[in-house]
Amino acid sequence: MMAAVAKPFELFEATIAHRAFLDLDPDAPDFGFFRPLLQYWTDRRGVRVAPARADLDPLELPPALLPHVLLIDVEHDPVDFRYRLAGTAADTIHGQSLKGVRILDLRPEPFARTLHVDLVRMTADLAVQFTELSFTNREDKTRRYRVLRLPLCDETGRLTMILVLADHGAITR
Repeated sequence: MMAAVAKPFELFEATIAHRAFLDLDPDAPDFGFFRPLLQYWTDRRGVRVAPARADLDPLELPPALLPHVLLIDVEHDPVDFRYRLAGTAADTIHGQSLKGVRILDLRPEPFARTLHVDLVRMTADLAVQFTELSFTNREDKTRRYRVLRLPLCDETGRLTMILVLADHGAITR
Protein backbone atom coordinates (compact mmCIF):
# COMPACT_ATOMS: atom_id res chain seq x y z
CA MET A 1 0.00 0.00 0.00
CA MET A 2 1.49 3.33 -1.05
CA ALA A 3 0.99 6.56 0.82
CA ALA A 4 -1.11 9.32 -0.67
CA VAL A 5 0.61 12.19 -2.40
CA ALA A 6 1.58 14.86 0.10
CA LYS A 7 -0.21 18.19 -0.15
CA PRO A 8 0.74 21.35 1.71
CA PHE A 9 -0.49 21.55 5.27
CA GLU A 10 -1.06 25.31 5.21
CA LEU A 11 -4.64 24.56 4.24
CA PHE A 12 -4.96 22.99 7.64
CA GLU A 13 -4.62 25.65 10.26
CA ALA A 14 -6.41 23.20 12.47
CA THR A 15 -9.12 24.20 14.83
CA ILE A 16 -9.61 20.62 16.02
CA ALA A 17 -6.88 18.02 16.46
CA HIS A 18 -7.30 14.37 17.41
CA ARG A 19 -4.82 11.59 18.00
CA ALA A 20 -5.51 7.94 18.58
CA PHE A 21 -2.97 5.30 19.49
CA LEU A 22 -3.53 2.28 17.25
CA ASP A 23 -2.85 -1.38 17.90
CA LEU A 24 0.45 -2.38 16.35
CA ASP A 25 -0.50 -5.36 14.18
CA PRO A 26 2.21 -5.92 11.56
CA ASP A 27 0.10 -8.63 9.92
CA ALA A 28 -2.92 -6.36 9.34
CA PRO A 29 -3.58 -5.74 5.64
CA ASP A 30 -3.59 -1.96 6.10
CA PHE A 31 -0.17 -2.02 7.83
CA GLY A 32 1.65 -2.89 4.60
CA PHE A 33 3.17 0.56 4.08
CA PHE A 34 4.78 0.46 7.55
CA ARG A 35 5.83 -3.20 7.59
CA PRO A 36 9.22 -2.86 5.84
CA LEU A 37 10.46 -0.17 8.24
CA LEU A 38 9.22 -1.99 11.34
CA GLN A 39 10.90 -5.21 10.16
CA TYR A 40 14.14 -3.36 9.40
CA TRP A 41 14.09 -1.68 12.85
CA THR A 42 13.31 -5.01 14.57
CA ASP A 43 16.15 -6.77 12.74
CA ARG A 44 18.63 -4.04 13.75
CA ARG A 45 17.39 -4.00 17.33
CA GLY A 46 18.22 -7.61 18.10
CA VAL A 47 17.76 -8.22 21.85
CA ARG A 48 18.05 -4.53 22.79
CA VAL A 49 15.07 -2.29 23.54
CA ALA A 50 15.93 -0.31 20.40
CA PRO A 51 18.72 -0.06 17.85
CA ALA A 52 21.15 2.85 17.77
CA ARG A 53 21.20 5.38 14.94
CA ALA A 54 24.54 3.91 13.84
CA ASP A 55 22.78 0.57 13.24
CA LEU A 56 20.64 2.07 10.48
CA ASP A 57 21.50 2.80 6.87
CA PRO A 58 18.76 4.67 4.98
CA LEU A 59 20.09 3.25 1.72
CA GLU A 60 18.89 -0.17 2.89
CA LEU A 61 15.28 1.06 3.07
CA PRO A 62 12.87 0.72 0.15
CA PRO A 63 13.28 3.93 -1.90
CA ALA A 64 9.49 4.52 -1.92
CA LEU A 65 9.58 5.04 1.86
CA LEU A 66 12.30 7.70 1.92
CA PRO A 67 10.04 10.71 1.14
CA HIS A 68 7.96 9.72 4.18
CA VAL A 69 10.81 9.09 6.65
CA LEU A 70 11.74 11.58 9.38
CA LEU A 71 14.42 11.50 12.03
CA ILE A 72 13.99 13.49 15.24
CA ASP A 73 16.81 14.36 17.63
CA VAL A 74 16.01 14.05 21.32
CA GLU A 75 17.47 16.60 23.72
CA HIS A 76 17.48 15.97 27.45
CA ASP A 77 17.46 18.45 30.34
CA PRO A 78 15.12 19.96 29.36
CA VAL A 79 13.42 17.47 27.07
CA ASP A 80 13.05 18.89 23.58
CA PHE A 81 12.83 17.56 20.05
CA ARG A 82 14.18 18.81 16.73
CA TYR A 83 14.04 17.37 13.23
CA ARG A 84 17.38 16.00 12.07
CA LEU A 85 15.99 15.17 8.64
CA ALA A 86 12.66 14.92 6.91
CA GLY A 87 11.63 13.36 3.64
CA THR A 88 10.21 15.48 0.87
CA ALA A 89 6.61 14.48 1.63
CA ALA A 90 6.86 15.88 5.17
CA ASP A 91 8.51 19.06 3.92
CA THR A 92 5.73 19.48 1.34
CA ILE A 93 2.96 19.09 3.91
CA HIS A 94 4.53 21.65 6.22
CA GLY A 95 5.42 24.01 3.38
CA GLN A 96 9.04 24.28 4.54
CA SER A 97 12.16 22.27 5.17
CA LEU A 98 11.80 20.67 8.59
CA LYS A 99 15.54 20.14 9.06
CA GLY A 100 16.52 21.81 12.35
CA VAL A 101 12.95 22.81 13.27
CA ARG A 102 11.87 22.28 16.90
CA ILE A 103 8.70 20.24 17.30
CA LEU A 104 7.05 22.96 19.41
CA ASP A 105 7.66 25.49 16.61
CA LEU A 106 5.57 23.53 14.10
CA ARG A 107 2.21 24.68 12.81
CA PRO A 108 -0.61 24.08 13.28
CA GLU A 109 -0.06 24.52 17.01
CA PRO A 110 -2.39 21.66 18.07
CA PHE A 111 -0.27 19.31 15.97
CA ALA A 112 2.93 20.54 17.64
CA ARG A 113 1.53 20.12 21.15
CA THR A 114 0.13 16.65 20.43
CA LEU A 115 3.38 15.48 18.87
CA HIS A 116 5.45 16.88 21.73
CA VAL A 117 3.32 15.07 24.34
CA ASP A 118 3.69 11.80 22.42
CA LEU A 119 7.46 12.15 22.13
CA VAL A 120 7.85 13.00 25.81
CA ARG A 121 5.92 9.79 26.51
CA MET A 122 8.38 7.86 24.36
CA THR A 123 11.35 9.23 26.34
CA ALA A 124 9.83 7.62 29.42
CA ASP A 125 8.59 4.27 28.09
CA LEU A 126 10.71 3.72 24.92
CA ALA A 127 7.65 2.08 23.36
CA VAL A 128 6.94 1.99 19.64
CA GLN A 129 4.06 4.32 18.78
CA PHE A 130 1.56 3.77 15.99
CA THR A 131 -0.92 6.62 15.81
CA GLU A 132 -3.59 8.12 13.66
CA LEU A 133 -3.75 11.89 13.59
CA SER A 134 -6.58 14.00 12.24
CA PHE A 135 -6.94 17.74 11.95
CA THR A 136 -10.06 19.60 10.94
CA ASN A 137 -9.70 23.19 9.76
CA ARG A 138 -12.08 26.14 9.88
CA GLU A 139 -13.54 25.09 6.50
CA ASP A 140 -14.39 21.67 7.94
CA LYS A 141 -11.78 19.88 5.82
CA THR A 142 -9.93 17.05 7.53
CA ARG A 143 -6.49 15.54 7.04
CA ARG A 144 -5.94 12.07 8.50
CA TYR A 145 -2.77 10.10 8.47
CA ARG A 146 -0.97 7.36 10.35
CA VAL A 147 2.49 7.52 11.85
CA LEU A 148 4.89 4.84 13.07
CA ARG A 149 7.44 6.14 15.59
CA LEU A 150 10.42 3.98 16.50
CA PRO A 151 12.88 4.75 19.30
CA LEU A 152 16.64 4.79 18.73
CA CYS A 153 18.78 4.49 21.85
CA ASP A 154 22.41 4.77 22.86
CA GLU A 155 24.32 1.91 24.50
CA THR A 156 22.82 2.79 27.91
CA GLY A 157 19.25 2.50 26.61
CA ARG A 158 18.64 6.25 26.64
CA LEU A 159 16.49 7.62 23.81
CA THR A 160 18.62 9.68 21.42
CA MET A 161 16.53 9.81 18.24
CA ILE A 162 13.13 8.83 16.92
CA LEU A 163 12.70 7.26 13.50
CA VAL A 164 9.34 8.14 11.98
CA LEU A 165 7.37 6.91 8.98
CA ALA A 166 4.18 8.78 8.08
CA ASP A 167 1.72 7.75 5.40
CA HIS A 168 0.66 11.44 5.13
CA GLY A 169 -2.97 10.63 4.38
CA ALA A 170 -5.12 12.66 2.10
CA ILE A 171 -7.45 15.65 2.24
CA THR A 172 -11.06 14.66 2.78
CA ARG A 173 -14.24 16.71 3.01
